Amino acid sequence: MQPPLIHIGYHKTGSTWLQKEIFDNPDFGFAALEDSSNKSSIIKTKSLSPVIYKRHDLDFDANDIQSYIDQNSYIKDHSYPVISDERLSGSPHFGGRDNAMIAKRISQIFPHSKILICVREQRAAILSCYYQYLKRGGGKSLRHYMCEHDDPRGNFFDQRHFHYDRLIAHYISLFGDKNVCVLAYEDLRDNPHGFVKTILDFCDLGHIDCRPHDTSHNSTPSYIGASFTRLLGPLCARDAINDFSPLALPLPASFGKAMLKFMRRPFDFIMPQSWEMSFYQSQYNKVHDALDITELRASNQRLQTYVSSDMSAYNYVLS
Repeated sequence: MQPPLIHIGYHKTGSTWLQKEIFDNPDFGFAALEDSSNKSSIIKTKSLSPVIYKRHDLDFDANDIQSYIDQNSYIKDHSYPVISDERLSGSPHFGGRDNAMIAKRISQIFPHSKILICVREQRAAILSCYYQYLKRGGGKSLRHYMCEHDDPRGNFFDQRHFHYDRLIAHYISLFGDKNVCVLAYEDLRDNPHGFVKTILDFCDLGHIDCRPHDTSHNSTPSYIGASFTRLLGPLCARDAINDFSPLALPLPASFGKAMLKFMRRPFDFIMPQSWEMSFYQSQYNKVHDALDITELRASNQRLQTYVSSDMSAYNYVLS
């Protein structure tokens, strides 16, 4: 089998769009490694990734997983195998503390794979992750969400997760610079056709003449609405990000999240756009004030060496 493309995210960089529009679309030449037709996941290219990151260190065996993949793979002739899951870059809500371990496991299972990493301007990425946290039932304020806590489990936000150069350098050390492609989410936002063409060229699929649809997936709801319903999250949804809140109704997690979505929904229609943008800017400024800008600047200067786009044009902190 041809070594796969492994897309590791980051979170909130258009991963769902890539998965549904490109990687799960056979017109672009890609195919999921595992037949997930009998699984509940609606994203085929995600179906295999939990095998990589969920196993306990003492239970992990690369040879066993390779055998599992050989038995369950259904790659068709001439299709390019792909695994795409933003969780492979670590969880932003828990500081991405297992991402180096995941990278090592990927290198043991697929030593010759190609790695795709997508990044996003950190302040916008963190704010988008925070609203994802609220959608899943989190109840902390933005300021509290971004604070490090005295928690022996280490289950808290860490700015260094968004110092992308560190994980990129780690992957390059494992796979070589020619096998690691780093793209900016802002290029996907502004030029999706060119963004996809870069991925196809990276995988030597540049001969495929196919253009992605201009659709959106997993978009952020009203910022005001999500913040207004924040304290209701732990009462509705049980999730790892709120420590499986004992205050929530004893109902499936999906039901609680649907309740939160229903309560937020009116705000999507009644909030003037000017109010939304003003509120977003105030939240963005709070993220900026909570970050160590000196460390962020140094990280982005190293990041620029891995990305062909001019990152200063996308508001990354560089000077």
